[in-house]
Amino acid sequence: MSILNESKERSTNKGIHDSDNSNEAIYGKEPFNPLAEEPEYLTGKQLAGKLNVSIKAVVKWTAAHRLPGAYKIGRVWRYQWREIEKKLLSGSLLFDKR
Repeated sequence: MSILNESKERSTNKGIHDSDNSNEAIYGKEPFNPLAEEPEYLTGKQLAGKLNVSIKAVVKWTAAHRLPGAYKIGRVWRYQWREIEKKLLSGSLLFDKR
């Protein structure tokens, strides 16, 4: 008799993938939206991911003043993506000397 009760309890408990919206279970409350607005300022790790380079390269370019829109907020560097994207599209991101 206890085996039947346990199986009933298991069937009534919903698992992570048993919700009505599978995206909600995986991504949180909002479903994943690839067209969502990007943040205005990126961390070094996020910028390295977007440019497909290492974090060391981002640090080196920041120290050499080669990245436009680099701001130090407290002890953390933030990068304004719009400024970097403008220079990247113009083809002069890393070739201009300041």
